[in-house]
Amino acid sequence: MKRFRTKKVMTVVLAGAIVLGGAGAALAYFTSTGSGSGTGSVGTASNWAVTNVATSGGALYPGTGSNAVSADVQNPGSANQGLSALTVTVDAPTNTDSSGNYSGEAACTAADFALSGTGWVISNGGDTATYSNATPVDIAAGDYVISDADGGATAGNALPSLTLTMNDLSHAQDQCQGATTNVTVAAS
Repeated sequence: MKRFRTKKVMTVVLAGAIVLGGAGAALAYFTSTGSGSGTGSVGTASNWAVTNVATSGGALYPGTGSNAVSADVQNPGSANQGLSALTVTVDAPTNTDSSGNYSGEAACTAADFALSGTGWVISNGGDTATYSNATPVDIAAGDYVISDADGGATAGNALPSLTLTMNDLSHAQDQCQGATTNVTVAAS
């Protein structure tokens, strides 16, 4: 019987050694590294929508009268955009009387008109007005800046008023009679 126990013990010891040897093999592994990458897309800014540029207030005469300048400036994009500046420029008038009764006089040009307004930087002899922000103003998608198109300027984005006047120059300005003044508004 002793021999049986010894065989039994040997069998158990041998079986245990095989199991432990197999378990040791199961614990072996290789090491390595790996990486992956992916992409995301970033949208682009939309051009500012500048529409309904107009002047209102009646007829202008040399040194008399003024017209308010207005425009709808909107962020048509899908996300917020920073508005750094608005620039308003007086362009050459149209419908001037350059070939009629006053053909010998000075032409009617943008220099016959001037822009003015508190908070605006006036340059180019009064023909250009710029409203700049030291830090771009964050305008939400769909919002207007200087318009009543959305019920009023949105979220404190109202700008100071800007007016157009006719300069009183030291020469006859007859060629400006009946002329149409033109302004351009650019947003950046």
